[in-house]
Amino acid sequence: MVEKRAGKQTLTEVQVETRDGPLSRLLAIDGTALDPGQRQQDDARIGRLMKDPRPLLKLKQAQDEDELKLQKLMSLMPLAFLYDYDGVEENLLRVKFRPNPGYVPPTYESRVIHSLAGTILIDSKETRLARISGQLMNQVTFGFGLLG
Repeated sequence: MVEKRAGKQTLTEVQVETRDGPLSRLLAIDGTALDPGQRQQDDARIGRLMKDPRPLLKLKQAQDEDELKLQKLMSLMPLAFLYDYDGVEENLLRVKFRPNPGYVPPTYESRVIHSLAGTILIDSKETRLARISGQLMNQVTFGFGLLG
């Protein structure tokens, strides 16, 4: 199950991995199940992808690239942040994080990440990250403030 924001809408999808890439079926928009017309449109979209998987392959390539970026950024977390135990939430360990003032970010991406503070929920039984949420604590500027 995947829940994602697209513009002002929250989309709920079920996603499966195929040899050509991830294929998703839209289940709900803003928590409301699809009406018959929306279901028919999504079925048609899936049918087109089954006949021509090239868009699926492009999506897989983009997701693979995103996964590599995410792995690099996650590897920065032990250095870039300071952590504090914050209790338990729904059987998940809650940890607050904030920027480590002693860390000097080497890239633009790491500068943005280093400006975050928030909460991490960890499933200690599965030793997995369950949820992470953060907010920018400082303005991040690029190109002498021209970009940001």
